[in-house]
Amino acid sequence: MGCLGILLLLCLLQETRPAAQAEVLLFPRSSSGLRRQKRDWVIPPILCSENERGPFPKNLVAVKSSKEKEGTVYYSITGQGADSPPVGTFIIERETGMLKVTHPLDREKISRYQLFSHAVLANGQTAEDPMEVIINVGDQNDNRPQFIQSVFKGSVEEGAKPGSPVMQVSATDNDDAVDTLNGVVSYSILSQEPPEPLSNMFTINSKTGLISLNKAGLDREKAPKYTLILQAVDMDGDGLSTTATAVIQVTLDNLLGGLHPRVPHLLSLVVLPWICLVLRFASQKARNFAIKDISLLRALRQ
Repeated sequence: MGCLGILLLLCLLQETRPAAQAEVLLFPRSSSGLRRQKRDWVIPPILCSENERGPFPKNLVAVKSSKEKEGTVYYSITGQGADSPPVGTFIIERETGMLKVTHPLDREKISRYQLFSHAVLANGQTAEDPMEVIINVGDQNDNRPQFIQSVFKGSVEEGAKPGSPVMQVSATDNDDAVDTLNGVVSYSILSQEPPEPLSNMFTINSKTGLISLNKAGLDREKAPKYTLILQAVDMDGDGLSTTATAVIQVTLDNLLGGLHPRVPHLLSLVVLPWICLVLRFASQKARNFAIKDISLLRALRQ
């Protein structure tokens, strides 16, 4: 057989190979044979990823009843996404029990569906008690993190020590941060303006978003304000990103501590003499009043 014949044979085998069998979900039965779902019988939820491309309808699972051995069984479903909004998201083939999804799902809108499957005999009698079917929508990283503000404002004292907290920033992500890293946000500082005296005067906790002073040497006269460009990245730093701005004002430590080193000396030379002069004037006035009071008393006694 030539190469062309082998190639045709492989294509034929590929086309005639049976499709993968769908998972089968059986109605549970108690050990006594009663048609009721035992409380300790846990039916695993069905996972259906959001944003599926199809084609649709897409098979999820085959619901089956053991009563098929005795005759024809017809299947139906009720619940959210079946006969209640969003109606028609899930359907089931009446004769085969094949449960299908009809369009792409959005986990950020609905993350969990609760359905009930039903089985009846051809004569209309109930074949099985309703079986709960849970469909969990699997998350995809289809949302960027979002800072809760476009501009954050904070302040730090000029004499603050490294490690001093400055301000808190925060970003949210609508994706799942519990079972996946899709919604886990990591923070970083992209740039600092001005880059003086060092380009890394501030640092940010990658997990919490707390900005702290990283280096000493703040000088309010040279740099009264710092502007930081912040970044938040999901997938714990390996996914989609967004940016925001932090504006940090450098403030005085206290009334005199943040002033120019020569200012207190100038105050002692200029202000203090005036204070002494005022006090001396007030003291002299008080003494004059006292002298007048004594003279008045002497006049009254005479």
